Amino acid sequence: MLRRRNRKEQWAHEDTTRFEESLAGAGPRGTPTFHNGRIYALGGKGVLNCLNTATGEVVWSHDIVADAKGAVPQWGFSVSPLVVDGLVVVFAGGANEKSQLAYRADNGERAWARTGGEQTYSSPEQIAVDGKSQVLIHDNHSLSAVDANDGKTLWERAETNKMALPMLQPRLVSNDELLVATDPGMVLLDLKQAGGKMDRDRPLGLQPVEAGVQRRRRARGPHFRPR
Repeated sequence: MLRRRNRKEQWAHEDTTRFEESLAGAGPRGTPTFHNGRIYALGGKGVLNCLNTATGEVVWSHDIVADAKGAVPQWGFSVSPLVVDGLVVVFAGGANEKSQLAYRADNGERAWARTGGEQTYSSPEQIAVDGKSQVLIHDNHSLSAVDANDGKTLWERAETNKMALPMLQPRLVSNDELLVATDPGMVLLDLKQAGGKMDRDRPLGLQPVEAGVQRRRRARGPHFRPR
């Protein structure tokens, strides 16, 4: 941690475990998350630390590989923890309903666990659709939207190719349209809420264009253009 005023080191934290591979070298892969005076950081081998921002003191720590009885992904854990509604949500990749874990942000106690895929390089993120808050988790099993409070599934879209590993973040491009990178390209999902329940309609029409990128009339932004 550096002081903003003079950029001098204020404190440093190190773990005894170290992830390294030949292509990208050593080091953590995910960006730490800052929330309410604490830093939540997930290392390449799955050590999840909650640190006091002022002192660097470890408030709590978990080995998510051990907690989930999973394995370190080929390129290491490369996702950032999501802090939402007093919980820290992480992808762990374990089997037997331990693919995704949530810990209480204040003390590190396990809040919930749920089933999912074994690998991803896409971080959990929070979105709101028609005022309904939900956490998106995209792995090689599915794109899932879950309730942060209990981990229950709000809606889910299965992945057809389990070998395709998500690396990009889904993008909410309107109140109810979600742009997702999936095999073999991009899809735009139409999210619906009926009877208090969320559902995703069939993917909206997309047309292939150069370099495998796809587009749709209502998708706006620097990388998309209308027909």
